Amino acid sequence: MSSRMATTKFLDISDKVLNYYMDSSKPVKAGYFVFSMPLSMEEIINLERYILSNPTVLKVVKVWAYNAKTLESVNGSPFPSIGKAAKYYHILDNRIVRHLDTDLATIHDGQWIYFFTKEISKEKRIALIKNMNKAGNVHQNVWVYKKLNGKYTLLDNNQPFKSKLKAAEALNISSPTVKKYLDTHSCFSEFYFFSSPQVQIP
Repeated sequence: MSSRMATTKFLDISDKVLNYYMDSSKPVKAGYFVFSMPLSMEEIINLERYILSNPTVLKVVKVWAYNAKTLESVNGSPFPSIGKAAKYYHILDNRIVRHLDTDLATIHDGQWIYFFTKEISKEKRIALIKNMNKAGNVHQNVWVYKKLNGKYTLLDNNQPFKSKLKAAEALNISSPTVKKYLDTHSCFSEFYFFSSPQVQIP
């Protein structure tokens, strides 16, 4: 390609996604690899070996996304590719790949989501609703409210904290405390903690 802009336009990806996959020897999309310079013959042979041992990298994988709490399909039909699902959620492809078919929910904008490469059965939906397993090491936004003059005010300049740890550090409390009171509608030292923005608080 003549430029980075031409590459992102051709692949229909963001510059951030391009940076992640550049020179990684990982497919940015089914069958597409991106490099900042020509490959040597040895590197080409190694890439061919990788493709032969991992033939799925050449295939377009559909992605079914489900609300982890209701197990309803997020958009009523599968995304045509991992890239399309990532673009819909404004996240990197690798985050979806990391959680595909793992039965582990990942969080985005306060909503826990499962990703699968095929439609799941009614039996599996029931099982997942009964026992939702959350992926570890996922940064979860935390909205913290405090009651002031009879009104509930969102802290941190009306923005969510980027994680439970960030909220705990700012309020000088422990992360387990934030986790304990998250989405319980119970206050701790006048603070209310939520994983999504609230219209009103009881």
